[in-house]
Amino acid sequence: MRARGLLKLLLLTLAAAAFTGIIAIFAAPSVTGRAALTACAAALCIALAIPVSRLLDKDSSRPGGMVGLSAIVLAMIVFFAAIWGGLIISWWAEARLAGTGFLVLFGGVVPGFLLTAWNKTGYSWAARVAVVAGMLGAVVGIAAVWTGSHPLDENLGISAMHIAGAGAAAAMCLVGAGRAGPLWPWVGVLSALVQFSLGIYGTWFDRSGDPTLFTAMASVAFVIGHANVMKRVPAGQAGFWAKLAAIIGMAGAGISTTIVVLVDQWYDSSGSDIPTRILGASALMATCGTMAVLILYRLQKKSAGAIAGPLSSAITKVDLTCPHCGKGQPIEVAPRTGHCSNCNLVIRVTIREPRCTACEYPLLGVKGDRCPECGEPIASSFNEKPPDVSGGS
Repeated sequence: MRARGLLKLLLLTLAAAAFTGIIAIFAAPSVTGRAALTACAAALCIALAIPVSRLLDKDSSRPGGMVGLSAIVLAMIVFFAAIWGGLIISWWAEARLAGTGFLVLFGGVVPGFLLTAWNKTGYSWAARVAVVAGMLGAVVGIAAVWTGSHPLDENLGISAMHIAGAGAAAAMCLVGAGRAGPLWPWVGVLSALVQFSLGIYGTWFDRSGDPTLFTAMASVAFVIGHANVMKRVPAGQAGFWAKLAAIIGMAGAGISTTIVVLVDQWYDSSGSDIPTRILGASALMATCGTMAVLILYRLQKKSAGAIAGPLSSAITKVDLTCPHCGKGQPIEVAPRTGHCSNCNLVIRVTIREPRCTACEYPLLGVKGDRCPECGEPIASSFNEKPPDVSGGS
């Protein structure tokens, strides 16, 4: 109901934006133009509030929902101040208020979603690094917006991008951390730390330095992080080649990017453009492969949900043999209490859909010994304590 109401409000704001925008084209734009911008800003915030509001439905995700919705409300207030404050304040403050609004959205909505995995097995470290990097990057970015033409302006802005970039790379490498696994993702984490250190040093102390090492470290971090994420996305057998194409493409893009920077720094950049062409082809391959993996993941997840969904409510009886008298018969499934029709032994039968204890992924029909969603051992999902049911004859 909450999402339905927000959708209706979104339609109204879009209609208001279109109406006031058309009027602004043919009339004086001082007021009507600002009204159109107000409707557009409201539509953007409402559109983001629809998925964020769903986080309030579960206790585990409610903190993230509160953070995300608080950021949306604050951003909307800042947007309105930027739009209408322009009538009484300078364009300097108006532009900075608008930039602040977008950074508040980024620093609140994205971390809000990531907070849902704060304590989730296999994702906690990745979520924590991403949340801290996102919020810190937004704060530094806001500081850059309000320093104006001060020399700190550019340095703070670049630093915010370094924080967000290194944080994203490290978070991708940390997906799956906390369980016994390969060590190669930690090479990506280390590369992200070196990338961040070199970026901050080059921004604040040596702007004219050689960026080749920084580019190489950033490429290693993102290539390993991307491969780590692709490796863990359940996409079925059909997704193997898509994953391989995505990983090879990303690796090619990282290597060719480093070569392009190296050639530009130390050689005549007017020579062969083959590295640039390889970069473009690799980036296209990585993008298409990654999109294919995500599509296959969604198809597989919907298929698994469709298979597992109706069984727990559709099964009402189970055929079994009475352990007391040996008579075979159908027995009612809980919440009803069944009994043997021959000796009256009370028999309580409960069934449930198998789901991963770590991520709630439906495991009905899944082959293998680990959850295809998060890698948790499937056996742990069947170790729940059975209900305390007393019975007798």
